[in-house]
Amino acid sequence: MKQRNIIIVCDGDFPTAKQPLKVLREAAIIIACDGTVVNLAKHGFTPNYIVGDMDTLSAANQKKYKKLIHKNSSQENNDQTKAFEFALQIIKQEARAAAMANGAVTKSKAENAAAIKPACSNSSLQTQYKITILGATGKREDHTLGNISLLADYAEMLKQNFSAKATTGNKKLTTDKGHPYNITVEIITDYGTFIPYLDSFKITGRPRSLASQKKGEQISFFAFDPTLRIKSKGLVYPLDNVKFDMWWKATLNEFAGDVAFLKFNHPAKVLIFRKF
Repeated sequence: MKQRNIIIVCDGDFPTAKQPLKVLREAAIIIACDGTVVNLAKHGFTPNYIVGDMDTLSAANQKKYKKLIHKNSSQENNDQTKAFEFALQIIKQEARAAAMANGAVTKSKAENAAAIKPACSNSSLQTQYKITILGATGKREDHTLGNISLLADYAEMLKQNFSAKATTGNKKLTTDKGHPYNITVEIITDYGTFIPYLDSFKITGRPRSLASQKKGEQISFFAFDPTLRIKSKGLVYPLDNVKFDMWWKATLNEFAGDVAFLKFNHPAKVLIFRKF
């Protein structure tokens, strides 16, 4: 299965570390949030699309990048969310085009309408899409906190828009290498990666490169539901007795071995941060 990387670049701190810059260089599609296009140009990048209300893009640059601009003046969502929703539109369009190319959609209008809907579901996506958000942190702290917490909402949007299979109870666990739908979303900073989960999951730690390295990969957990309980295996500090009523409660943990298992008592929005 081929993979396409869609990169959203927000107007926070522009990445300087090698990991996020590598992701940006390897992007299939770059979506700039509003005035971020100027910063991208300074670093030698040209986005495929510019999304936002254009309040931070000068009139001269709006004219310069006119063909790339998809203006969204809604005040209900921030530019990061507008860009994420735009990325989902791109994925749906590509899924429909792929279905038509494969003969899944006929010329009949009635059959066409019936066939397009499944083309947007997880069963019809023949491409692994990875949506990565850069520049979500830095500058104003309220923007940083808002952008990070929105990641959990995006995971829920993927589930609703692309018919992800449930992973509750004794059913199949979501894993870091095999999601129940072929779309993932994450935020990468200069220091690590934020990833959202909605239910129990298994996660593999990075291999220890040096025999003398005593500590495992560092990882933090953030939840937004005080009724959530998580049973964990494979962490230095078990989460079994943690009440998730404050953001710091499950931070600064680490892998005890190569794999960790997290079992939720019910579906809930959880973010993890994996340090580079």
